[in-house]
Amino acid sequence: MKLSNVKIKLKLDVAESTEPVELKPHQKYYRKNKVEMSAKKKARYDSDPAYREAIKDRSLRKHFEKKKQKQIESIKNLDDVKYEDKFMRTLYISDTKVRFYSTSAFADIIGKTSATINNWHRENILPTPSYLQSHGGKQDRKWYSEIFVKNICEVLTEMTYSGRNRLKEAVANKFLERPDMEFDDKVVITDAEREMLTEMYME
Repeated sequence: MKLSNVKIKLKLDVAESTEPVELKPHQKYYRKNKVEMSAKKKARYDSDPAYREAIKDRSLRKHFEKKKQKQIESIKNLDDVKYEDKFMRTLYISDTKVRFYSTSAFADIIGKTSATINNWHRENILPTPSYLQSHGGKQDRKWYSEIFVKNICEVLTEMTYSGRNRLKEAVANKFLERPDMEFDDKVVITDAEREMLTEMYME
């Protein structure tokens, strides 16, 4: 038997085994008058500016809600993120242990890419994190505090509309409400200090 015949047989078996679904009254009415109803809606859309804008707004809201739900599902809980020395640091600030995340770890937590994070910095959507590590004379390496990461996670889950300007405004307001960790100067940490802090954290 040819493979195509097998596929056809399977489709027929599925179709035969599916019981007919009893339609509700409004579903029957829609099926019966679908063409006429669609024509009336189209005519109203073309002639009524207020109706047209309402439809566009509703479509935009539905699109963004799907996009927002996908974004929410991609954000990770910080408590579930496993400590990895390459992508995380731990410092004691005012006797409080604070975890910091690299750009790639931060991006992974919020469901974005490192390129997106860097673009957001270039566009001044994200503020400069307080912890900047000297990186062999090259550009300082950014480390993002738990507060910084939580702020962005909340912004992405609370926003009701997309758009870079709205995102920039929401981020600015969030950091006014809950500022990032502050230091007197750039934090520079040696390899020995990093190993010590890692051991302290893992104890």
